[in-house]
Amino acid sequence: MTLSLTRDEIRHYTNYWCKTQGIKSRDLDSHPKIDDVIFLMKFRDRLWTLMSSREQGVWAAYWRQVYHDKMKLHKKAISKFEHIAISTQHREQALKNKIEKIRQLSAKAKQK
Repeated sequence: MTLSLTRDEIRHYTNYWCKTQGIKSRDLDSHPKIDDVIFLMKFRDRLWTLMSSREQGVWAAYWRQVYHDKMKLHKKAISKFEHIAISTQHREQALKNKIEKIRQLSAKAKQK
């Protein structure tokens, strides 16, 4: 089964998606640094809930520079995002460890 959409429906859904992402649909075609914009969007989608407020502030500052000021991401920014990604991985692993410990303690309490 294939989904057949009219041009207006495609435009509507594209505009809706862009609005949910905080971008303008015309920027998909015309933004000079669209690759960096997409990188930041993917980064936010994957790690936002695991980032600290300081890390979210760093992301927001680079979003302003890249999306609104149309500047490119430099190597320094990429290294900051690498550091944030590593920090969030450690945070995520620590959270998984806590959840597992709670499950183990809960299972022991049920056995008694």
